[in-house]
Amino acid sequence: MAALPADGAEAEPEPSLDVPAALAAELTGWRREACPSCGASAMFYCPYCCAPLGVPEGITVPRARLPFARCDIIFDDAPKKATSIHAKVLAPDQVRLIDLFTQDANSNRTLSRPSGGPQAELGSQASGLQGGDDKEAAAVIREIPECDDAPLCARIGEALDQSFGSSLPPEVEVLLSARGSHVSSSRHLKTSFHATFFVEMDPPLLDSGASFCRAVVQVLGVELGDKSLFGSVQASTLTRSMELASMAGVRVPKVFATGRCASLLGPLDFVVEEFIDTQTIEDKVKAPKDDWQRIVRDVESKLRGHSLTGVDVSPLPHFGSLSTFLQWLMTLVPLWDESLTPTYGQFR
Repeated sequence: MAALPADGAEAEPEPSLDVPAALAAELTGWRREACPSCGASAMFYCPYCCAPLGVPEGITVPRARLPFARCDIIFDDAPKKATSIHAKVLAPDQVRLIDLFTQDANSNRTLSRPSGGPQAELGSQASGLQGGDDKEAAAVIREIPECDDAPLCARIGEALDQSFGSSLPPEVEVLLSARGSHVSSSRHLKTSFHATFFVEMDPPLLDSGASFCRAVVQVLGVELGDKSLFGSVQASTLTRSMELASMAGVRVPKVFATGRCASLLGPLDFVVEEFIDTQTIEDKVKAPKDDWQRIVRDVESKLRGHSLTGVDVSPLPHFGSLSTFLQWLMTLVPLWDESLTPTYGQFR
């Protein structure tokens, strides 16, 4: 119940949620542009270099001075989703981002993924302050949920890190050796719901009459970890998906081999697939908007124009209607998930 104003006092106006006219007018002047440092296209600021982008003429992005020497912000999210980037843009000299999400090197972030687990180095990073005057101090802000008590299968990225770290699973090397190839070098690219590696092979791998000296390896963590809805993402389903897309005329990576490797969660599928050299880097360096939309239209057109009548798509699920698809999804929801079940029910 709203409180009534005292006698003789005027009621305060309700706060307005409308955007001020001056701010709305300023927004029209901002533009998307490529970051001069990393090439990522963004509006307002680069989420990787933490620098303003597309600033309108006559507008100055302020520099804030924090009431302490340094602010360490610990986050575990994709850079584009992390609100801590805002602080780095406004106070670049005082804010330090401790990134638990990626192992990609970046001068604006301090990575915290040692072999002993992310928390091991976190304490030393947050406490290893260089002394200045007696008033100097650091604020530590955790921009990550407190999920330490969750089972390991619900922390799939951590489970993969603990299982493999930056090392290629030995089962991959054994499989490639059986195919007459040898892993001459491997490099860990990233860990999210999968662990992804780039490998070079000498002698090269022979496949369908061609030789390949480079490949990408993905260990599929979602098969046993994270959400139950994604448990069907397995080596067999990815392989069949690429086969069907290829039949429709879509250029997809070749799957050279699949296998299983041991992890702390149990046996996990892995996929060895063709490395395709492109000028784009996931969500860091994107194709220009017009080119991207043209590619999407071309792929969608080919997929929609390819009939699956009489084609065995197994082990992929195939549904003739949206309602059948939703019914299948409902079977994947665990009984304890009391929030997801009614959400699906709203689609009916």
